[in-house]
Amino acid sequence: MKAKFAILAILVIVLSSCEEEFFIDNSGSQVVINCFFSPDDTLRLHLSKTYNVFSKDTIQNIYGADISLYSSETLLGQLMPDIPDLYDKRAGYYYYPSLSLQSGTKCKIKYKDKKGNIAEASDILPFAVPIKSIDTSTSFDENKWKMLKIKLVFDDPDSLKNYYAVAINYRSNRGAGFYHPYFNFECSSSIIEADLVGKIVCGQVVFSDKHFNGKEINIELVTRDYYANADSVVFEVMLLSISESYYKYATSFYKQVLANKDFYSEPASVYSNVKGGYGIFAGYSKSVKKISIVNKYWP
Repeated sequence: MKAKFAILAILVIVLSSCEEEFFIDNSGSQVVINCFFSPDDTLRLHLSKTYNVFSKDTIQNIYGADISLYSSETLLGQLMPDIPDLYDKRAGYYYYPSLSLQSGTKCKIKYKDKKGNIAEASDILPFAVPIKSIDTSTSFDENKWKMLKIKLVFDDPDSLKNYYAVAINYRSNRGAGFYHPYFNFECSSSIIEADLVGKIVCGQVVFSDKHFNGKEINIELVTRDYYANADSVVFEVMLLSISESYYKYATSFYKQVLANKDFYSEPASVYSNVKGGYGIFAGYSKSVKKISIVNKYWP
């Protein structure tokens, strides 16, 4: 079986943050925390407020916030505000520059406003699952478009319930250099197909090990040659071990996207693990393999 998925260009694959709008149908407003954290990357968090569904306002970023970061119950320090750029794209963002946590560690974030109101969330960093092997091949589709097939293999640990995301980004030497963090691709696997259908969000295929617990899993990813004019391309294939909160957020987010497209559909709520507010604070660990494609594939 093969299923095509359209990538939602909402979250850059580096997973620094994800902005989600929360509409509240009353005059009150609550804090919205959005953060995906990993031991391999700088922790970046976006902070905003909810707003009325009938309001003409856009996302209300929160500036000058007091945000504490904890490992279990040990205070690590305060998050620092990011410096807004020319287009104000970093508005409402905060970061912790030297996050050093072991897999299995519980990480907690706590926000306190000037009135003393507190919003907090916690999650555990999953253990990374290494990519066992990765192979590539090329072929043509029915429209004579050249395709690159990437076969990813890994062993699923049988001791725990595991959740995953697979993502690819690439860098080419076209012009002064081109980095593309999300794009359309196909994914197929008879073992995880039933769990995959409709569950691609933020540039990732998201799934659980429900159908292959403790087994070796093979996933085929296919991408086409809209980058064919480049002399060389480097693909970064990432296997993310994600937390249960991450999985629930991603899948519920996609269900909401589908519901918003259908006027007659039932409303769908996005999962939140923030106490005293809304949003997501979720951990992940990643295994990365790089593939270099030179111009012999793309004449």
